[in-house]
Amino acid sequence: SDNNLPLAVASVFFSNGRILDSDIWINDAYEWDATGDPAWREIDLESVVLHEMGHWLALGHDPDVRAVMYYAIMSGTLKRTLFDNDRRGIEFIYPCPADDLPCNPSPEPTSTPTPTPSPTVTPTPTITPTPTITPTPTPATQKVSTDGGTLDFVPSDDGEVNLVVPPNAVVTDTLVGIKPVETLWTTPARHQPLMEPFRMVVELDGIEQVGYAFEIPITMTITYDGEPMGMTAGTSVALYEMNVEEERWDDPQCGPVEHDAAQQTVTVPVCQASTFGLFAKESALFLPAVQR
Repeated sequence: SDNNLPLAVASVFFSNGRILDSDIWINDAYEWDATGDPAWREIDLESVVLHEMGHWLALGHDPDVRAVMYYAIMSGTLKRTLFDNDRRGIEFIYPCPADDLPCNPSPEPTSTPTPTPSPTVTPTPTITPTPTITPTPTPATQKVSTDGGTLDFVPSDDGEVNLVVPPNAVVTDTLVGIKPVETLWTTPARHQPLMEPFRMVVELDGIEQVGYAFEIPITMTITYDGEPMGMTAGTSVALYEMNVEEERWDDPQCGPVEHDAAQQTVTVPVCQASTFGLFAKESALFLPAVQR
């Protein structure tokens, strides 16, 4: 296992609309807890498995941080109870028949049936399974020359990303793009995502250049529209860059972050293609009152 990979991956294999098999892969490179009382660095196993089982039911990611199907989970926390959005999503995909309510009536006691011989099973041809795909935002790409260029990406209704590539930032015609991140990254403690993380990519001749370094820093501006629930006056906005080797969110490598709270924008120079996340960080410390 590798801690550069997701926490878990759900796969559903089907043919002709019929489910053949379902699997959940758990990445043991992370610190897991199955006792229901995870330490601050541990991930609750049941919470993640419940999330992946939602993908079995064809549920996508939910933008509400309270939902089980929210795309990220904070270490040291439990999310074992379905939120209203989760329940309504299941009911929408699997509605009750109009003439058969309630959906789950209490079963009536039945007598134990007399065992019958098992029928002979005729082997069926092996079918190549096809995994289901969770819809994600459409990536944005732009061919940029030595004269520079711009690129806009809207990962969700909660904001957008704008790149300004100055002249001579690339040495030849280069495809610059931004893609949504489908990995279930661990959210830093005391943080809430303001928008879904995204990955900046650079391609030359159709081949992705991992960690591509620009000749001159480009400028990235993120506009965020929403605020997470519970955001207080002591909350600040933090832009982080993913440290792939250490599997953690770090401050951007290239330079300082400029935050305009009135315009709800964050601007930062970017030196290389990387993964970024915008978070609300609770910076105030609330201490108990002490009587002397």
